[in-house]
Amino acid sequence: MKPKLTFLLIAFLLVFITVIVSYIFLSKLWFNRQVTARNITFYFDSPDKCLDMPDETIKTQIIQATDYFYKNCLYADSSIKHQIIFYKNPLIRQLVLFYASKHNLGFCLTKFNRLILIYKVDFCTDGVPMHIPYSENNLYLYRRNKVIIHELVHSSMVAKLGHKRYYRLPVWVREGYAEWITHETDDYLCRFTKEQYPYQGYYSQFYNAAQKYNGNVRHLINDLEKAQ
Repeated sequence: MKPKLTFLLIAFLLVFITVIVSYIFLSKLWFNRQVTARNITFYFDSPDKCLDMPDETIKTQIIQATDYFYKNCLYADSSIKHQIIFYKNPLIRQLVLFYASKHNLGFCLTKFNRLILIYKVDFCTDGVPMHIPYSENNLYLYRRNKVIIHELVHSSMVAKLGHKRYYRLPVWVREGYAEWITHETDDYLCRFTKEQYPYQGYYSQFYNAAQKYNGNVRHLINDLEKAQ
């Protein structure tokens, strides 16, 4: 078999598997609970504290956890539908690792259906404050709110810009802007190791570029698009 044909066959199989797996992910057969608020549907795997909470309690936490995103992201739009899966299943994890680094707790299928997957993070909390910025002693908030907001930025950018425009932007812009939205200040970055915070370089590059535009991120991204 010719190398080109082999490559095309493998690519087709990967796309086919992704579509099938995504469909299975969204079926109730895999997940014990699903709750929708603000056009975001959350799916919960077992075990998760959300399984024992009433819908209204979960909806309140969804609104609180996504409030900062809707107030600060240029591409946030409450009419855009998002789907977020909180999973712990090791089989699903192995499938996700075909596309994502092992350090990524969150992953957005931006090239396909914008499905967001978040690994080993319980969404529901028992009285844990949900505001940002995150403190040195509360890596739980780093893992939960930050991952949710970061992936929602990716999903919203693809929905608003389209795949072609989105992928024309340099990776440091795509990842750096997602990190920019999750920060009120940048002084806490030194609290995390590179393994805990693998996108620090992208954030720093975006932060420095944004300063040259006096924080006007919209103009920065528009200029970068024109330069492509």
